[in-house]
Amino acid sequence: MASPNPSRTGLRKGWGLQPKLILSMLMVGVLPLLVGLGMAFWQGSREIQEVNGESFKALAAETARKLDILVAEEVARTSRIARDPTIVTELERRRDALNNLRDQKNLRAVRATINDDAARWEAEEPGIVKAVTGSHLANLLRSYYSGSQSEQEQLLSQVVRAATKLLFVTDTQGSLVAALTTRPKYSNGRSVVYRGRLLS
Repeated sequence: MASPNPSRTGLRKGWGLQPKLILSMLMVGVLPLLVGLGMAFWQGSREIQEVNGESFKALAAETARKLDILVAEEVARTSRIARDPTIVTELERRRDALNNLRDQKNLRAVRATINDDAARWEAEEPGIVKAVTGSHLANLLRSYYSGSQSEQEQLLSQVVRAATKLLFVTDTQGSLVAALTTRPKYSNGRSVVYRGRLLS
């Protein structure tokens, strides 16, 4: 009967010294490598988040600053339109004409006229469209819209111009006086103002 090979029995019983050394060297080298890679990934992700956060913060601050400038310019431009002597004079003339109506009968006639004008405006009759969009007040609004009425060294930016969807003027009754286009409603008030009282 042949005796068993000692090298084979050693393999069956366990690993030799050489595989154990290789395994321990791998463990000693790989474990710190994995920890280092994990730390590097965590640190890099954190730095990327901080850089992105700072970038978005700077972008938000710049956008807010530009919006503040645009809103301030729009408020100033609207204020200039509201204070324009030509517009103020025309609106005061219309208000005084309404206040000169003494009796209820004339006031009802005015209301009927406003309703009739509103119907003609909705039908886009050339006469009333020209009276509203082609008047001297409408031309004044166009000059404000184009920027030719802006203060010196203040150019009306394309952004502000594009943001203006409707530009029109109404009287104390809410009736359209001047507009750039036919898009606004003619009657923007629900009641007629008569000597400080609202009448249906």
